[in-house]
Amino acid sequence: MFNDSQARYVMAVFGGVRRHLDHIETVIDNRHPDDGEYKWDLGAADIKAYRKDIEDIRNMIDDIVKEFEIPPVSSRISGHWTITTSFDFAEVELEELSLSTLKGYGEGMERDFYDRFNERMRELRQRIVDSVRYRPHG
Repeated sequence: MFNDSQARYVMAVFGGVRRHLDHIETVIDNRHPDDGEYKWDLGAADIKAYRKDIEDIRNMIDDIVKEFEIPPVSSRISGHWTITTSFDFAEVELEELSLSTLKGYGEGMERDFYDRFNERMRELRQRIVDSVRYRPHG
């Protein structure tokens, strides 16, 4: 049997998986061939299969929770923690825009161009860091 901390962690991971499934559904439900963030390249059979996959995965999670008698999490996640963590991930993602990474997508970028871009990315990362560091909590 899981102790309380382990159960909370398992349920947090399952919650993350459920959020990914929700996102997949959002992509499917908000299909606009010429609009939106995603190129629409799914046929009716794809949509039907993905919906079945999502249902199966959710059911499996529910079955595992029941089988291992994992109690529901009684405390909710802190909004402050969630926002701070999201900002942290955003900063890390921006750090991936290094010269070596961008060169991996092909040559042709002049050093002066990259230096200007890198300076703007440094400013953007710093703004993200500052938004978390100087925000009062509570």
